[in-house]
Amino acid sequence: MDQVVDGPSPPIPELSFLFVINDIAISRSEEDTWGQARPPTDMQSYSRELESSVMRYKNGKIEELPAYQFVFERDPDTGIGAIYQLNQRNCGKQSDWPHRGDLKPIPTYKTCTMFACHPFMPYVMVPSDATIHDTRTGPPIDDFTWRPLRFRFPLSSRGIITGVSQAVFTSHDDTHPTYSYVAGRNPSWVPSLLPPTYVNPLVKRPSRGLGGDVSILLGLMAFSAPCEQGQPRAHTTFIDGTLRWENHEWKHRDPPKGGGCFPHTSPSLLTRPLMAPLVPYSVADMPRGILICVALDPTDPSSTPEAMRVFESEGVMIMEKQ
Repeated sequence: MDQVVDGPSPPIPELSFLFVINDIAISRSEEDTWGQARPPTDMQSYSRELESSVMRYKNGKIEELPAYQFVFERDPDTGIGAIYQLNQRNCGKQSDWPHRGDLKPIPTYKTCTMFACHPFMPYVMVPSDATIHDTRTGPPIDDFTWRPLRFRFPLSSRGIITGVSQAVFTSHDDTHPTYSYVAGRNPSWVPSLLPPTYVNPLVKRPSRGLGGDVSILLGLMAFSAPCEQGQPRAHTTFIDGTLRWENHEWKHRDPPKGGGCFPHTSPSLLTRPLMAPLVPYSVADMPRGILICVALDPTDPSSTPEAMRVFESEGVMIMEKQ
């Protein structure tokens, strides 16, 4: 029988950071050993990108930042994407990159490429930008190897599983076990954030929230929303209409659904209907991809890599309703 830690979800450290979630299109998918679709490992198969605005997370709140202050840009030589802060004195300039507005790069904390594939493999991810690097499958020996979504179960000071689920990237040198299902029963964010595939009905302990890698969690939230009128799905999730996530509460209740993000893409670039659901319903459907870039907040001196790591290891981004 599971041992249970009673009480509310763990406290959430104060923190701020910036992020973008860009929708990416692929010209083809690949097949795994069992003939099921997976993301392409060839960076040339990534055909298009729909960029979101830069957003700021601060203590449970999300705000959209004006484009004359922060933008996501790609270096024209290397293709590396990052969030930049614009010099206020020159924010009206329209000259070519990289001089437009005197762009100042902001330190990137994490970059993640994430795909929703099909019901038998809902999510896979790689802790890098798959649009500018070739990737691979197999044991997770580096940042260019695709991994399935996995969870770590943090322990209390008494060595008891707390019921918090931490979404993580697996590694070949992991010292803590990871699981293909969440830590507790009846999580309030299933099936709106995760499909029931990730719930183990034999688990008795109650769920006490979802935490872990911020790039993975932001990606899962974004996949809950459709692209509407050419807007990235991140806008629907965090900005437009009814807020789906606020004060660490996941308010959305419907399973993921919606239309494609690239209504004007040439049919040769996408082999499936452009208005297919964002989260594929079939193993024959085309995987859907996003790129998540998380950066430190230059306006907050306490936004540091160490603070981010503490937030990921000790905080809960989605709390259970009490």
